[in-house]
Amino acid sequence: MSSMFSSVRIRAAAGLLPVILALAAPRVAEACAVCSPNAGDPSGSAFARASLFLSLIPLFMLGGIGWYIRRRARQIAADEAAGVIRLPGRHERPPAQEAAPRARPSPAP
Repeated sequence: MSSMFSSVRIRAAAGLLPVILALAAPRVAEACAVCSPNAGDPSGSAFARASLFLSLIPLFMLGGIGWYIRRRARQIAADEAAGVIRLPGRHERPPAQEAAPRARPSPAP
């Protein structure tokens, strides 16, 4: 019978552990300048704004790249549908044929 009570106690303690940790988390989070800035503390809000800014930069960069690829794909599709023929640009031109090698002048005596 005592083994039954000990297993119940262990289960109860294991069930209460997450509750205790959740109640203690705000106190631990106060050590972080961003997690719980005080209402009048300018450094806490500055840290929060800086971390938000640094988190959004990569998202905007990826969004810009995706927007450019989508816009270019639509432009190419519209040109093909309209029958537009684009000549190759400088970077798409085939390499120029090399000229015949020049004769080197002989050294003066």
